Amino acid sequence: MVASEKRAHPRVDVNWKGELFEPDGSSFLAPVEIHNISKGGILLLCDLELSVHGRYMVQLPVAKATIEIAWKHKNRYGAMFVELTPETEEAILTKVNELLVESALSGSFDFPSGGFF
Repeated sequence: MVASEKRAHPRVDVNWKGELFEPDGSSFLAPVEIHNISKGGILLLCDLELSVHGRYMVQLPVAKATIEIAWKHKNRYGAMFVELTPETEEAILTKVNELLVESALSGSFDFPSGGFF
């Protein structure tokens, strides 16, 4: 994480494999690589051309979640979580918090200068 960035939620780097589906979860579209995650969204790599503002369902190691693509650069996509169930939101937040604590304990996390609150 870069502390100088102005983000609503702290993010943590991950190296996860996932799967992308149609928004209703019915049809598999493509494998994805998740490179970072926060309470608000993910950075993913996908060889399938995705639409900015398009909605998809992504299977993460911790939950299946609906995302909306916010930006793209080549095969890299920034996506925000949308329409999360309370259970999915809790699963994501719990995992992100676990990863942030692990990162802080290992010394690889730079805390924001203004804190989280």
